[in-house]
Amino acid sequence: MNPKESLLADENVPGIIIKQLQEDGFDVTSVAQTNPSISDHEVAALACLQNRIILTADKDFGEMAFRDAHPVPGIILLRLGGMTPAEMATITSAALDSKITTTHIGAITVITPDSLKVRPLP
Repeated sequence: MNPKESLLADENVPGIIIKQLQEDGFDVTSVAQTNPSISDHEVAALACLQNRIILTADKDFGEMAFRDAHPVPGIILLRLGGMTPAEMATITSAALDSKITTTHIGAITVITPDSLKVRPLP
């Protein structure tokens, strides 16, 4: 089995998701705990510096990567609106564990309640 990837959780990621992923064996750092209130560009720079995939519910990171060609190691975008944080944690955990042999480095991964899509970044 491949080692699980390192993630940088944006401030909009509920703590229960971070905790669940850490329990699943992911190395997750939380922007809310280490660098609160930094900008999206600063989050992207930190992700590059630490070689961590950005975990977020903010579509702006995808726009930065595609429209602005802003470098990021990878993005996992949570599109789980209307769900409780516990439900979001369960779906995120299951989605990432189901694709453990697929790298999220160099890709944008979109997790919805019904699907997981992985697309290469430019």
